[in-house]
Amino acid sequence: MTRSEMKSASSTTNAYARDYIVEELLGRGTFGQVLLCRDSNGTRVAVKVVKNRKAFQNQAVVEVKILKELNKVEREAPGDSRVVRLLDAFLWRKHLCLVFELL
Repeated sequence: MTRSEMKSASSTTNAYARDYIVEELLGRGTFGQVLLCRDSNGTRVAVKVVKNRKAFQNQAVVEVKILKELNKVEREAPGDSRVVRLLDAFLWRKHLCLVFELL
């Protein structure tokens, strides 16, 4: 996936997804790549774009479930957070995209 292809992950793919504008590539890995983006409010976020392979997609779904549970525990017992916050997840052109707070 090229940078120009990921300029905007729009709500036309997922009614709940916000628009994200790509600023730069932060890194590439086995499962996909991570992009520095701005959301519709101008907040900088990290968007992990998972490769469109069944095994990678399945693992990413497990990652989302685990992070949602960990984030829920963090919200119930606020304090010194030690878990990255998952802000959003959506499908874009058959790629699962995970949106994280920027660390």
